[in-house]
Amino acid sequence: MRLLRLTVSTLAAAVLAAGCSDGGSTAPAGDPAFGAVAPRGRLALYGVGAMGVGCTAPAHREFDFWVGKWDVENPSAARVGTNAILSGLDGCAVLEHWTGAGGGRGRSLNMYDAADGQWHQRWVDEFTTHLRLDGGLVNGNMVMSGVRNFPTISVVDRITWTPIAPDSVRQFWDISLDSGTTFALIAFDGLYLKRPEIAPAPAPGTAFCAGAPFDEFDFWVGEWEVEVGAPGRGRSVVTNQLSGCLVEESFQTADGYESVTWVSYDALESRWFRYSIDSEGQRLELSGVAQGDAIVLTGEDRLRTGQTGLVRATWERRGPNLVRQLFETSLDGGASWKVDLRTIYHRK
Repeated sequence: MRLLRLTVSTLAAAVLAAGCSDGGSTAPAGDPAFGAVAPRGRLALYGVGAMGVGCTAPAHREFDFWVGKWDVENPSAARVGTNAILSGLDGCAVLEHWTGAGGGRGRSLNMYDAADGQWHQRWVDEFTTHLRLDGGLVNGNMVMSGVRNFPTISVVDRITWTPIAPDSVRQFWDISLDSGTTFALIAFDGLYLKRPEIAPAPAPGTAFCAGAPFDEFDFWVGEWEVEVGAPGRGRSVVTNQLSGCLVEESFQTADGYESVTWVSYDALESRWFRYSIDSEGQRLELSGVAQGDAIVLTGEDRLRTGQTGLVRATWERRGPNLVRQLFETSLDGGASWKVDLRTIYHRK
């Protein structure tokens, strides 16, 4: 992409044993946080309740023209960076790995969501820039846009990807300061040239995401065995990326289910954002803040029943080697919540 800092299932019905060992910490006996989960069939997460939809429809291939390894030049033919665009999660995701000519890095998750018929891009870089863009194909071009609310002004970011030839793509990012009436500012104009291999610039890293509150999720970093309805259901690797600006989870099960989850702190919004996509074609986005020793994120989502409701996710550290992740749903605007899924992380 580019870097720019602007200042202006059926669900599990199994009992997770209350005395499960975490290799150093033990869940208290009788703790309801480690009890049974009633089957509700609302969410489809972590391969539990997966609907088997997958990403085989033609719409899921609309952004494949961007997949490849690229050198990127500006209009003056100067090299401004490299980008590795990968297809992942059985074709359900387009994954971006940008490195600028000076070594600055950024990442994006891209996905077509059949539930709303749109493409979605979520971008995070190591300069604290967050973009949440939505859109789709317009006359053969991929066009996505989104709003960022600065203290004194709102900006509309619009990015257009134009396939020029099998080995070249133009990416054009312009900005509106009048709610999208006009787009007078150009943030990036790059020509992508496909290469067999690329050589990203050395990445020195940054200190923009050092310290609190960016480190609130660091307790989740590590390699884990995950209980999702049954011991050993999945394996999770959670890493710190982009100089601490991004925490990324890669989750897999033995039967081939995969998901990628990002959590990142948006300093502009003063809150955490969680983005997840999986190999079943499911997408979930939540946001929120730390509440005491827990982190609580919420969001609206279309549930497996077809209803639209609220989803709430809570992460709690239960010792140095044990993390509980709780998912709840509400169909009455948050007045009441029902537990849908508990995942227990045991550090390997």
